[in-house]
Amino acid sequence: MTIKIRPGTRADLFGAFIVFRLALHRLNQSLGLASPEGKPAPESLSEHFEIFRSYTEHLIQTADQFWVAEEGGEIIGFSRSILRDGIR
Repeated sequence: MTIKIRPGTRADLFGAFIVFRLALHRLNQSLGLASPEGKPAPESLSEHFEIFRSYTEHLIQTADQFWVAEEGGEIIGFSRSILRDGIR
């Protein structure tokens, strides 16, 4: 499949959150703090996303850039930057 990189939108916030949570689990796994069996299922993250929704919406409103990488219509990566006082 081809990876497509495009500007992110508000509709991409949950997909980016899933990528973040899976990456965080993988980091914890590499540090011996999590097991492979504890990997969160994307469909189980919607309730947890609601806790962070206002934070992620703030990030998209104040982001200088927000990009997502998609493969087969699924978000597999993202990047966000903030510009403050001329510093990114």
